Amino acid sequence: MALKHTMNVVRAAPGFRQQAAGVLRPILETRSQISKSGDKPIYDNAVQWLLDEYKSVGKKLTAEALAQDELLLTVASIHSSSATELSILFDMLDYPESMAEIRAEISEVQKKHPTWSRIDLNPLKVMDSFMKESQRYHSFPQLTMQRVAVADWKFKDGLVIQAGTQVAFPNLEIALDDKIHPNASTFDPKRYLRKRDEIDPTKFHFASTTDDSLHFGAGFHACPGRVLAQDAMKLIFIHLLTQYDVKYPEEGQKRPPSMPLDFNIMPNVMAPLLFKERGQRVYRPPGVR
Repeated sequence: MALKHTMNVVRAAPGFRQQAAGVLRPILETRSQISKSGDKPIYDNAVQWLLDEYKSVGKKLTAEALAQDELLLTVASIHSSSATELSILFDMLDYPESMAEIRAEISEVQKKHPTWSRIDLNPLKVMDSFMKESQRYHSFPQLTMQRVAVADWKFKDGLVIQAGTQVAFPNLEIALDDKIHPNASTFDPKRYLRKRDEIDPTKFHFASTTDDSLHFGAGFHACPGRVLAQDAMKLIFIHLLTQYDVKYPEEGQKRPPSMPLDFNIMPNVMAPLLFKERGQRVYRPPGVR
């Protein structure tokens, strides 16, 4: 069933690209005219970024190329960040003592940095450690660092990877390997806080790419937006935890089972949650007043 779903999505992709190109073509034509006229662009969004990038390297940006790039950006950023945010929230609900500590940390930092610039997010080390442990324990991508060998490669043990071979790393197995993460089956909210204190304060934060954390890939092709995603998620949690109380509808309810989808493991986006503004008495589903 999962393979059939995947194949249906793959077959539908060309049609989606054509549809996106049709939507973006008049926008691109307008932006291109502004660019040719020499007027300063009045837009600051992905269409303009891509137009400027193509122009800087002497390439013509077509509607088809723009659609492909926009769809790639969408796939790479929106569902992964939102799914990770929800997954971390589920874990916070299962560890209320950590949620309380994170709230206290936010309050303490906010006294010194009420406007929350990106630099001001750095002192949120308890939050950052919890986010990274949640990312490890409930890995979103099952595979990471997908590569294609462009030439034959022979390892020291004699293993040969032939040119054209597709290779990927099993992210979930690495994240739950006791040889890599001691007591890997235990959710430890301060695992990475200790690593930063004891090993290196500049590593082991949520957006880090290290030998024991491949969620964002590694090397030259590591996710270029991982630090932006990290900061955006922290800002969301700051607002959520300071403005709202959140709970499951049933007392004693725990994190709902995750759902495999293609090469990802999604948190259950259909699971109901109740919210109330802090200080109010009644919980409501999101969007209900």
